[in-house]
Amino acid sequence: MTNKKKLELVFLSSALLLGQSFWENCAQAAAPNGAQAHKSAHPSGQTPHKTAGAKTNPASATAIKKPAGKPSGLAATSKPPAAKPGATATKAAPAAVPSKPVWTDVTNGFKYAKQVRKWILADVFTDWCGWCKRLDHDTFEDPTVEKWLASGFVCIKVNAEDGGAGEQLAKQYGVNGFPTIMIFEPSGKLKGTLEGYLKPTEFMQKVNQKITGQ
Repeated sequence: MTNKKKLELVFLSSALLLGQSFWENCAQAAAPNGAQAHKSAHPSGQTPHKTAGAKTNPASATAIKKPAGKPSGLAATSKPPAAKPGATATKAAPAAVPSKPVWTDVTNGFKYAKQVRKWILADVFTDWCGWCKRLDHDTFEDPTVEKWLASGFVCIKVNAEDGGAGEQLAKQYGVNGFPTIMIFEPSGKLKGTLEGYLKPTEFMQKVNQKITGQ
C-alpha cells in the first residue's frame, strides 16, 4: 500500500469518527429541546385530560336525579275506598210500632191527631164509675186491643168532672152516661159514640163500624 492510500484511509476513518461524534452531540443537544417541544405542544400538560374528566356530564347528572313522576301513595291512600259494583246502601229499619197506646189529654190529643192524620178515640169517664174501671182493665189492657189502638189511633182520656177541658168536651157533646167512647176524625169532627162497657172483641168491632159507617 502506498503512502497516498494510507493517508486516504486515515482521512476516511477520521471523517467517520468526527461524523459519528457530531451526530451524537446533535442528538444530545436536541433531546432537551425535543422534550420542551413536546411539553409546549401540551402547555396545559395533563390539564386538558384532567379538566375533561372533572367536568360533570350533564346527561349523567340528570340521570341520577329522581325522575319526576306520579306522587307517592300518600295522596292515593287518602281517598275513600270505591264502592264495590252492585253494593247497595243499608236501608234504615222501619220504626217499630208501639205495642201500647199512649193516652194523652184533650188539648194535646186533638193537635197531635191533626199532625199525624190519625183517628181520635176518647174514653170519657168519671172517678166514681165502676164500669169505667172494668173497661180499662178488661178491654184497654188487652194485648190485642192495645196494639190495635197504638197502630191506628190517638187515644185521649176525658175526665167528665175535671173542671177543665174534659168536662167542657163532655158537656159540648151532651155526654151524661159513663163510660162513653167517642170517635173523631183526624180533623176533629165527631164520627160516633159508644156507651157502656164493651169486651175486647165487641169493642173493636163496634169502633170499626162507626168509622166505616156500617
